[in-house]
Amino acid sequence: MFPHSNTVYEHYLNQEKKEWAPWDDKLQANWKPVDKEFHKINVPTVDTIRNRYIVQALLDHGSQVLLVGHSGVGKTVLVDGILTTLDANTHHFTINFSAGTSSYNT
Repeated sequence: MFPHSNTVYEHYLNQEKKEWAPWDDKLQANWKPVDKEFHKINVPTVDTIRNRYIVQALLDHGSQVLLVGHSGVGKTVLVDGILTTLDANTHHFTINFSAGTSSYNT
């Protein structure tokens, strides 16, 4: 049975318990940054946990993913976080684009 609180976007299907659970359950209760420079700290939120879970699930099933959104919502941070978990035989590089990037400059 689907929970009556909130909307479908605030819940995921817990495979172990075979029931709906709030995304809050996936957040660590006592999270602390681990020896990182201030500008490299990524604070986990319900949105970051949910987006990473969905993108990772799509990638695990061989789907291609296109992330879209306004500037500053965490698309690059999400992708960088996933790329760092790939095995050593997978190579990647990042090209950053902005509103000022043209096809000629690329």
